[in-house]
Amino acid sequence: TLCRAGGADASCEDGQDLTPLLRGEPPTKALHERELFWHYPHIWGAKGPGIGMHSSIRDGRYKLIWFYDQEDCELYDLEQDLGETRDLAAEVPDVTARLRTRLREFLQSSGAMLPTRKDGKPLAMP
Repeated sequence: TLCRAGGADASCEDGQDLTPLLRGEPPTKALHERELFWHYPHIWGAKGPGIGMHSSIRDGRYKLIWFYDQEDCELYDLEQDLGETRDLAAEVPDVTARLRTRLREFLQSSGAMLPTRKDGKPLAMP
């Protein structure tokens, strides 16, 4: 998207051009064709909901967030709850387990650095 908007070579295969969405047009292909991952293994200094060390995965309508300091997760159905106000992790355990597994596999395969305890040992993965 940034390459295309900036006029640079946009032939990279590791992305999706979202400039049609910015112009109010439909995307050229489905937005939910692949999983999306976020990984924040550090503390930014600020305190508050959603700011601590976490990793997450978005797969279709569902988003799972793994909180390292709590060693627990939350699951949201973004089609029904875009504001992420209703945690469904306990209500949909099969989806929760599947997304935790995919998130863990992604973190392992990408060699992601994990947050550590004061003794230097890594915190639990999803």
